[in-house]
Amino acid sequence: NPLPTVDAGSDVTVCQGQNVTLSGSGAQTYVWSGGIQNGVPFTPTSTTTYTVTGTDANGCTNTDQVLVTVNPSPNITASSNSPVCEGSTLNLTASGGNTYNWTGPNNFTSNDQNPVINSVSPSYSGIYSVTATSAEGCTTTSTISVVVNPLPVANATSNSPVCEGSTLTLQASGGDSYQWQGPNGFTSNNQNPNITNVTMQHAGIYTVTVTNNCGASTAQIEITVNSLPSLTASSNSPVCEGQTLNLSAEGTGSFSWSGPNDFTATTQNPTIPNISTNGSGNYTVTITDANGCTNTATISVTVNQSPTITITGNSTLCEGDALTLTASGATTYNWNGPNGELYTQNTIVINPITTIQSGLYTVTGTANNCSSTVSINVTVNPKPTITITGDTSIIIYNSTVITAEGNDITEYIWNPSTGLSCNNCSSPTASPIITTTYCVIGSTVHGCSDTACITIHVDTDCGELFFPLAFSPNGDGKNDTWQVKGRCIKDFEIKIFNRWGEKIFEAYSPDDAWDGTFRGKPLDTDVYVYIVNITLFDGTSKVYKGDITLIK
Repeated sequence: NPLPTVDAGSDVTVCQGQNVTLSGSGAQTYVWSGGIQNGVPFTPTSTTTYTVTGTDANGCTNTDQVLVTVNPSPNITASSNSPVCEGSTLNLTASGGNTYNWTGPNNFTSNDQNPVINSVSPSYSGIYSVTATSAEGCTTTSTISVVVNPLPVANATSNSPVCEGSTLTLQASGGDSYQWQGPNGFTSNNQNPNITNVTMQHAGIYTVTVTNNCGASTAQIEITVNSLPSLTASSNSPVCEGQTLNLSAEGTGSFSWSGPNDFTATTQNPTIPNISTNGSGNYTVTITDANGCTNTATISVTVNQSPTITITGNSTLCEGDALTLTASGATTYNWNGPNGELYTQNTIVINPITTIQSGLYTVTGTANNCSSTVSINVTVNPKPTITITGDTSIIIYNSTVITAEGNDITEYIWNPSTGLSCNNCSSPTASPIITTTYCVIGSTVHGCSDTACITIHVDTDCGELFFPLAFSPNGDGKNDTWQVKGRCIKDFEIKIFNRWGEKIFEAYSPDDAWDGTFRGKPLDTDVYVYIVNITLFDGTSKVYKGDITLIK
């Protein structure tokens, strides 16, 4: 079989770093020297002859060669006179090539090997590129950084105007270093110095010198220092709890108050009505004038506790009693009575008191210049007048009713109770066996009372029993009834009979008298018989019998 006609292709010339693709022809498969792949790009590093071996379908092989020439890239160097100042000349320098092409900021281009840019500005700062081309047409690119420093341009600002006592802030820009000078001997190397707690002496012209590598520049600003607004604060302290606290500020501007219990106000002269003791403490007012300057003042406020006044004493009395009222809880006291009476002691005594002195008694107690007022209503009930009526003389073992009377009296108490049917009624039956003085205390529903007494004289001589012998019931008003007389009869029973033994009258009290009738009809003149059982108060008993003559 004939050998295949293998072709490695034409010789190739490239620049260092460029890619080359070698491809054989005339066979079916190809193997290249140097480990390269058929038809695959590679980067040769030096001039080399590459051999390709081609094999056809019959397995027959043949070879061919190709020369790859690698021309070196130019060894370029680039430099400048950077950094330069604004307005000066920038010199760019390149070497190592045959021709040059420069590009840079501000749309700069040049084909000069060493171009010159006159009167540069900061806009020329940046990256400059130069591409050098060798005689063989190979190129290399290099870059350099160029700095064009601006001329210093001093700028000065501040937070002026400022208020006295605040902080003045100075600010500068436009350079690398700074030097400040100002009133009151002020100097500073800081770019942005602060002056704390400024005074009026800090007002005036401040100059800053700004320096960089290209020179120096100055700027000035005028600083205004506003004085603080005038402010005075006062109050009506000390005050008493429950009163109104008046706060007052003097000055021109707007006001803001703060104090205890989260108190705030924006009026110049605020008030706090009905203040409590928790309102004691420091109150601060801040004034702000038209320049925004503020001043503060603080006052101390005292809220004294009002005294707690109590009144002791009996408020319900009877006419003639002694009124005693005592106030406590304060240092000094002033009383007012219902009729305009004035008292200045803590205890007042009215003895005796009358009903016209009923009414409201008011005391004002003062302590720590604070006062409290309390009142008590005094009721003076009228005193009753009691009188006693009744017999003042009785025979021993007899009784009499004594009666006590008085206005509005609801309760009676007798003393002594001996010989009385009751000791708490108005009209007891008195049965003393000796002369006795009975006194009664009469009280009203209000407890007011009066006392009256009565003396009952007791006749202890009982005398004799008397049985009349005759009587004449003729209606002439004289001796019309028949009755047993005795002073000491306790129990009594009498029966009267006619001559035939018929009972015509019966009685059980010595006070009962026979009027000479029987069954409502007058009897005729005759002699009648009586039987009387009598028990005396001394305990002796006896039966008496006798005749009674009825005369018409």
